[in-house]
Amino acid sequence: MGLKTIILLLLVASTIAWRCPEYSLDFKGNDITAVSGVQSWDECASHCYENLACSHWTWGVPNGEKRRETERNRSPGYYNNRCYLKDSDIGGRRAGGFISGSVACVASVACAPSPG
Repeated sequence: MGLKTIILLLLVASTIAWRCPEYSLDFKGNDITAVSGVQSWDECASHCYENLACSHWTWGVPNGEKRRETERNRSPGYYNNRCYLKDSDIGGRRAGGFISGSVACVASVACAPSPG
């Protein structure tokens, strides 16, 4: 069993049982990095799975909620197709225009090669 698999099992056992994926949920804060041009929540989840520091992720859906962008003085479409890799699920809150999940929420995890 690889290190990522062990970490994955520990995370699943020790965090809130989020649905896979959680629609209209933003894990605000705790960003490791952001990846632009991500076309689906599953692709975002795969980025998280490949990053050893990542435990959770949030993806900005195309044509997501515009209100949040204007509140933060962001240009329209700023969050669209942007994947945020997180090191915690602290700050989880309901917010339209986002889909989020844990590192365990990867549609292709059974077939994914071990990172590294």
